Formats: sequence, C-alpha cells, structure tokens
Amino acid sequence: MGEIMSSKNFMNAVITLMTQILSLILKFVLQWVFIKTLGAEYLGYNSVFTNILQMLNMADFGVGVAITSFLYKPISENNRKRINALMYLYRKIYTALGIFVFIVGMMILTILPWIIPNATCSNAYLRILFTINLAGTISTYFLAYNRSLLLAQQKAYYVNSVDFIVNLIVIVLQIITLFIWKSYIIYLLLSVGKNVISNYVVYSNCYKKNKFLKEETELLLVEEYRPKIWKYIKDVFISKVGAYIFYGTDNIIISIFKGPVLVGYLSNYTLVTVALQGIISQVFSALQAGLGYYLTITNDIFLKRKKVNFYFNINYIIANSCMVCCIFLFQPFINLYVGHGYLLSNITVYLLSINLYLTLMLNVPAQLFVIYKLHTYDKKIVALSAILNIVISASLVYGIGINGVLIGTFITSIIYLFSRVFIYYKIILKVSFTKFLAQFFFWIIISVATIIMLNYVDGFFPSSNWPLLLIKAMLLLCLSVLIPVVILLCGRFLQKRWT
Repeated sequence: MGEIMSSKNFMNAVITLMTQILSLILKFVLQWVFIKTLGAEYLGYNSVFTNILQMLNMADFGVGVAITSFLYKPISENNRKRINALMYLYRKIYTALGIFVFIVGMMILTILPWIIPNATCSNAYLRILFTINLAGTISTYFLAYNRSLLLAQQKAYYVNSVDFIVNLIVIVLQIITLFIWKSYIIYLLLSVGKNVISNYVVYSNCYKKNKFLKEETELLLVEEYRPKIWKYIKDVFISKVGAYIFYGTDNIIISIFKGPVLVGYLSNYTLVTVALQGIISQVFSALQAGLGYYLTITNDIFLKRKKVNFYFNINYIIANSCMVCCIFLFQPFINLYVGHGYLLSNITVYLLSINLYLTLMLNVPAQLFVIYKLHTYDKKIVALSAILNIVISASLVYGIGINGVLIGTFITSIIYLFSRVFIYYKIILKVSFTKFLAQFFFWIIISVATIIMLNYVDGFFPSSNWPLLLIKAMLLLCLSVLIPVVILLCGRFLQKRWT
C-alpha cells in the first residue's frame, strides 16, 4: 500500500487509459456523423449547451472533492461508521443540489435566446433541446455520488469500465438514429439515457460492495463532519468557479459575440483537447488515491519532495508530448476529418496547443490541493484570475475573434498554475518557488527545442491520407516523448556529477 504504483493503482491507470482512448475514437466517429447529418450550427448549439451545463455543475460547490478528500483516512483505517456518515451527508447534500440545479436551469431558459442569438430554429425548440440536456445533468445528482466512494477505494477501473460499455452501446445507437432520422432530440434523449444507466449501475454496485452503507448512520459523526466539510466546500467552490471561467466560458463568449457556427468550427479542435485532458486527468485521478495515501503516511519531507518532483516531470513529459503533437497534427487531421472548410488559423492551433499544455500541467497541483486541502489559500487569486479571463476574452473577441478568447485563457492559466505551485512549495514542501521557476523555464527550453527538431522532421512526412497521417502521428508521438526524456536524464546525470 505504501507504493504509489501498487497493483490496484496500476490496473486503475491502465484500464482508465484504454477506456478513455477507445471512448475518444468513438467520440470522433460520432461527431463526424453529427456534422454530416445535422451540420455545424447544431454542433455549435451542442457545444454551448455543454458549457452552460458545466456552469450548472458548479452547483456541486466542491462537495464531491470535499467528501473524497475526507474519505481517504477512514478508508485506510477501514472505519465503516465514518465512511457511512460521510456518504449519508453526501447523499443529502446532492439531493438538495439536484433540486437547486433544476430551478437555476429553468431560469436560464428565459435568457437562452440571448446566449445563442440568430439561431435558425425557433426559441421554443432551443428551449426543448436545453431542457433535455438539463435532465441528464440533474439525474447525476441523485445517482452519481457513490462514484466518489469507489474512486477513493481505488476502484476507478470498475467505474471506467461501466462508463465505457454503456457509452459504446449508446454511441452506436446515436450513430444509427442520426443516419436514419437526423434527429437532434433523439440524440439528446439517448445521451440522457446513457447518464442514467451508467450512474445507476455504479450506484447499485457500490451498495452491493459496501453493504454497511445500508446500516443506520451515526448522526453524531455527521454533525462532526458537517462544519469541516462546509468550510472546505467554501474554499473549493471559488476554485471550481475559477476553473469553469478559465475553461468553460470560451464557447459562450464566442457564441454571444460571434455566433454558434464559429463555436461549431472550434469544437472540432476542442474535441481533441478536451478528450486529451479527460484521458490524462482520468489517469492521474486513478493514481490520486495511492498518491494521497503515500503522502499522508510519509513524514520524511525529502521523500515527499522527491515523489512530487517525479510526478511533476512525468506530468511535463505527457503535457509537452500532447502540445507538440497537436501543433503538428491538428491541421492535417481536421482537413481529413471534416474537410478544408472547417480549418481555423495556424495561430489558433498554437494557442489551443499551448493552453492544452498549461491545463495538463495543472493536474499535479490540483491533486496536491485535494490531498492537503489547500483551496483556502488561493481563493482570492482564483477569483481575480477568473474575472481577468472574462475581461480579456470579451475585450479581444471583437477585434481578433477566437484568438482573443484563447489569449485570455492563456494569461490566466499561467497565473493559476504558478499561484498553486507557489502555495504548495511554500506551505507543504517548504522550499523556494524559484526552484520550480527554474524547472519550468528549463521545460520551456526543452519544449522549444523539441518543436524545432520536429518541425524539421515534419517536412519529410506528408499527411495527405489517413495511413500517412497515422504514421506521422506515431513518429511524432515517440519523438516528442523521447527527446524530453533524454534531455531530462542527461540534465540529472550532469547535476549529480557537478554536485
């Protein structure tokens, strides 16, 4: 149990990675069918709805993160009474939040035509579409809370397997129905069914595997946890709002100022970036329980620094590889996938790729903040960064369109990343932040060197069809991992020789 990469954690990571990659392939196929049958405008509607629902999911108020962080200790001690008390509290809060989200969703219906202006369909039809989407979101509040317990028990492999199987069946049905009826409503109803079924299966299995959850709850323990969780929720909520504004408002801002069609064009690119974020974050989440356990039981600060530094370097190699591959593969992929007419500018590609890098680099700090409950320290910074992101994005979108929004995200992501690492280094590791800055700028040098070298390689490999693009992608992926690894290992060797 003391090792981060225990067999259970390794299985979690492997199964999570496999299911996420397969799900990504299915999503690409589904979006291609969606574009061919319903067009870019409905793709834009779908993207805007997704962003609005992400905002509504902030009603979670950080409850899931709070409960999960409090579950680690009683699970390690096998204290069933405390686990039961936490899950009882979780269930009660989520039931209330489900009702709250429904009310807020109904209020959003009144301003929906303002969020999606100049829609070709009627406002009444837009409201029907949003209401169906809303139903899927609300259902999670009544069924999905048990997922946190299974994840904290290092059973992410089961949760991800269920999600993948249900997702596979529903996507096949969505593809068939899109070709036959070209109906967005049927597409949405199937999505709602997917959420309900997968959550119910996980919900039922959690009770089956943890029968003590049906035992009578000790209300004294519930009252003991209530103020602690409420304080933690208040801290986490600001971070959740900030994270949503960083990554969830782009499509809404673009839709309001430029219309939903441009959002549809951008969504072909963000399908890739969001999928990569999902894959990487799920893999790190699968390892989080093991990392949390290790850092909790380890008192040696040197060992903690060593483990965290190792995680940061792994995080960098993955993030850098994703960024570099996106820079070189985005345009040929979109050209083959949906056609030349859907291409955006090369500057947009660079900004999307860099923002993806910064988002992925936040994986380790995000996990450390959950493990050590550090959200109280960055509330003001997150709030300021979130406001700054909206101001910059809204100011620049008129003049330079999509790129203005992406620049706003870039600036605030830098602030968000640096502030979180600064807090962790100062409070937990008790080392100077300049060490991270030196490491970060060294990573930048490695990334620039990798891009320069691969730009030379890229010119020798055409990508005019899928087999050639696949060969190029595999080559770039291998080199984008190999080059940083070699440089980092050489740097570590030289550092040992000089010290």
